[in-house]
Amino acid sequence: MQDLAKNAYSTDSKRFTYDYPKVWDAEKMTGCHCDYPYVGYDCSYRECPLGDNPLTTGQVNAVKMFTCESKEGYFVLMWMGEPLTAIAYNADTSEVAAAFEGHSRVKGYAGDAIGVTFNSGSTVCSTVRVNIVEIEFKQNFGAIDPIALYAEGTDLGDGQIVFATEDGLYDSAGDRFFETDGTKRTTSAPTRDCARTATAHASTPTRSTTSHPTVTTVTAPAATVVTRSPS
Repeated sequence: MQDLAKNAYSTDSKRFTYDYPKVWDAEKMTGCHCDYPYVGYDCSYRECPLGDNPLTTGQVNAVKMFTCESKEGYFVLMWMGEPLTAIAYNADTSEVAAAFEGHSRVKGYAGDAIGVTFNSGSTVCSTVRVNIVEIEFKQNFGAIDPIALYAEGTDLGDGQIVFATEDGLYDSAGDRFFETDGTKRTTSAPTRDCARTATAHASTPTRSTTSHPTVTTVTAPAATVVTRSPS
C-alpha cells in the first residue's frame, strides 16, 4: 500500500496519502493494477459500455474550463487520475481535443467525443489576453471528475494554468464564465463479454503498483486463542 500511495492518483486526480510506518498494513496489502476497462479484484471483469439514456431529453453535456498564461513550453493535464499527452503552449483546439481523446476512458468512443473552444485567440496559452478554454465531454455523461495539472510533466516557464472554481473564470473583457454540470443520465449497456468472467488482464499482485486496486488482499497476524479448563 505504501508503494501504491507514492505512485497512484484518485479519480479526481489527487495523490493518495499513506502514513508509513505508522499504519500497520503498509507492507501487508497487495492488489492488482487493472487496465481500463477491466475491473475486479483480479481484473477478470470488464466494465460494461455506458451511454446516454434515450428515454430522457433536454439534458446537456458537461463542460470543464481552464486558462493558460504562457509564451513557451508545454503542459500535461490529468483526468480521472490518468495523465493526458503533452499540450504545447501554442496548441490549437484540435490539438487540445486530441490530447483528451487519447485518454483511456474517451478513446473507445467512435466519432466526436470531445469539443474544445477558445473564447479568445487561436492558441491555448497567451500572455496578452485571458483565453477561456472550454472542454465539452460529448460521450462521457453524468458527473465529470475535475481536470487537474500533472506538474511532473509540465514546463511552462513562468506561466501557469488556472482552473475554474465555483466562482467561475473571468476573461480579459471582465465577462465571467461558469462550468456546466452534465445532466445526461448514464445508462449501462450490458453485453455478454462484460457480464461474464474474462481472461485475466493483470500481472501477479505485487506491492509495487501504479494505480488504485479495486480490491486488495490483506495478510493479518493470526489471533491467539487461549482455552482454559474449569478449575
